[in-house]
Amino acid sequence: MLQVTQLTGFGATRVASVTAPKTLTAGSGSYALTGTAAGVTKTSGPPDASFSSTVLLLGFEGADASTTVTDQSSKLRGNATPLGNAQIDTAQFKFGSSSALFDGASDGFTFANHSDFDFGSGTFTVECWIMPATIAAGTRMIVGKWGNVAPNLGWTLFQNGSGLGWNVSTTGTNVLSDITGGTLTASTWAAICLDYDGSKYRLYKDGSMVGSFTTARTIFSPSKPLAIGENSDNLGLYFNGWIDELRITKGVARYASDSGYTVATAAFPRS
Repeated sequence: MLQVTQLTGFGATRVASVTAPKTLTAGSGSYALTGTAAGVTKTSGPPDASFSSTVLLLGFEGADASTTVTDQSSKLRGNATPLGNAQIDTAQFKFGSSSALFDGASDGFTFANHSDFDFGSGTFTVECWIMPATIAAGTRMIVGKWGNVAPNLGWTLFQNGSGLGWNVSTTGTNVLSDITGGTLTASTWAAICLDYDGSKYRLYKDGSMVGSFTTARTIFSPSKPLAIGENSDNLGLYFNGWIDELRITKGVARYASDSGYTVATAAFPRS
């Protein structure tokens, strides 16, 4: 059992990591610590009111070069399927002590096809932190259900050169390039997010809205796995860089604001 000996500073931000025993600086509220007494790797803040709607939550924590990536959402989907050289990397991370590393060549992680990843015309939020290794021309998928060819196209949040993009298909065959925006920098972490509140799709980078679209879509639901760092067939769109703290929420637009939102300063809540 981990014994926390002291909590101080009820106006400060949450701690991202701690080695016990240690004095913690924390905001007011209920806090859940994850890890062991030898080295707690992540903290999460006050409970998430929309946690039951969180259908995927990945912290990418583990030993260096491990390929074990475990879902910590309310769905507890177990481990992702690793492909190619996709792995945990302890050299780079936004929160905790590691992130997922993708080398841009035939690698990624997938979770089995499930209706939780099919958005249709409903509300949702897709968000994570990314750090591109390079800024180069071309499309590099961050996360989505997007097969290599029609009729297996659904939705994808991706890097396009130095920017971000959001594409959907309503038939499994057509490609609707609805939003582009934002500017990425190599070797720099960026918080990225796409949410839909029933009337507007919004793309955010580092808490600021960088693009939007108001035409309602009924997004096609291909019978393909959810893919991270590649397309759903492991046949292209390979991301080159790091991804941390990926969360998908179905049925809730978490931010829904043209004015943007305050970016998290710690790992997302695990309850």
